[in-house]
This record gives sequence, structure tokens and C-alpha cells, in this order.
Amino acid sequence: QMQQLLQQQQQQRELEPMPQAQLDKMIKEFKTMPCAHGNASCSHDHRCCPFYHSDRDRRRMVIGYGADPRYCAEPCNEQFDSQRCCSRGDDCSFCHSTAELLYHPDVFRKRLCYQAKRCPRGRYCAFAHSRQELLVPHFGEFEEADPTEDFIAHRFKMQWCPIGGPHDWENCVYAHTYRDWR
Repeated sequence: QMQQLLQQQQQQRELEPMPQAQLDKMIKEFKTMPCAHGNASCSHDHRCCPFYHSDRDRRRMVIGYGADPRYCAEPCNEQFDSQRCCSRGDDCSFCHSTAELLYHPDVFRKRLCYQAKRCPRGRYCAFAHSRQELLVPHFGEFEEADPTEDFIAHRFKMQWCPIGGPHDWENCVYAHTYRDWR
């Protein structure tokens, strides 16, 4: 019973939005240092561990000494989620892995997680689990569900869609492609 109570408290903490300092720390440091457990047969979920477990899991620090990102939020055409090595190495200005792409400041928490409460990554997920966690402008739920004529005339399809997973693009108030954008 105590175990159940602890699990419920942990789940509740994961539903609360992270303070900005924690978000900044996650963008800067997530999966940039090796896990202390190493490759030992320690049983913990690598998806929920803030440290890397292999070169494929490793992220380069995205923010250097200044405030500007050291690499852009686009895949490297030499080495993206592959065993190949990039000729530019850590000095490359493109993402080398999915982790580098998803935890880049231009991508991180800009869309809702389609797994939401069932997400195995919990607070370490690169996607927002609630509207409060979204780090991009978004419409209110009422505007999405029942847009007014004024909304349709002046705001419809004028923001990129933050909704994760499959949904009805035709009736969605957000833009999904450049052809959709107004």
C-alpha cells in the first residue's frame, strides 16, 4: 500500500509543469553525460534516465558558452541515427541523433505528446504532456473546439499545430504544411 502511494505521488509530480530553470537545465544537459551505471546489468529504464548509455544515446551540449545553439535543429546528412561517423565530428552544425533533434531548443516541448499520461518517458519526454508545458503559442481549447467567425477570419491556420499524433488536419484550426498556412 505504501508502494502504491509513492507511485501515485510520483505520477502526480510528473503531471506538474517543470519550472523554467529545470527546463533550461534539461535542454542544456539531458543525455550529455554518461550514466554512472554504465553498461552494467543494472535494471533501469534508459528512456527515463537523464544520462546517456551509448554513443547513439549521447547528445552534444547544444548551448555553448553563449546563448546561441552550437548546432541547428536539422539532421546531419552524414550521421543521423547511424553507425557512420560525421567528418566534422562534434564540431558539426547539424544534429547527429534523434535525442539531439528532439531536445534542441527549437524543437523541445513544441508539440504535445501523443502518449500523454501513458508516456514511458514521463518528465524526461521531449514533448509536452499538457497545454501548460507547451513552449509555443497555442489557441485555447474553446477556440479549437468551437471557433467563432472572427477567429476563422483572423486566426485560423495562422499557427503551427502543436497537437501530437494523428488527428483530423482538415478540421484542425492549426496549419500543418506551408500550403495550409495563411
